[in-house]
Amino acid sequence: MALDTAVTALTGNGVALGMKEKVLQREVDFSVTNLAIGDWFRLFDLSTGHIVKWATIEIVILGTASATVSLGIDAGTEVVGEVAADAAIATRYMSANTVPIDFTGNTLDISAATAALVLGKVRVTVGVADTSAYTG
Repeated sequence: MALDTAVTALTGNGVALGMKEKVLQREVDFSVTNLAIGDWFRLFDLSTGHIVKWATIEIVILGTASATVSLGIDAGTEVVGEVAADAAIATRYMSANTVPIDFTGNTLDISAATAALVLGKVRVTVGVADTSAYTG
């Protein structure tokens, strides 16, 4: 490979902006926080410039039979789509979205998608990045 001498060399130092990533986690006990079909329960407040990079829903205690849960902003903008709340304990569902969700001052919520949830417990873990300080 030939060296291209017509390219101007970079000068100065790169600016280390630092990683502004964090992991958030919350457990939801549906025997305390019941959800009817279509209800959304607020888990995390995320300000403008936050991006959800990945998420998991883990079954801690079996949920109501045939109930499913979703994680996202609202129906249609889900990080983790409908998953079985009554799956085996320790079952983990990873985010299926390949494109991160960019928040414009919104919340990340959990929803009961197909049946009311009155039993069970899930642990929700999300990886978010704060990109609000990045420019250019």
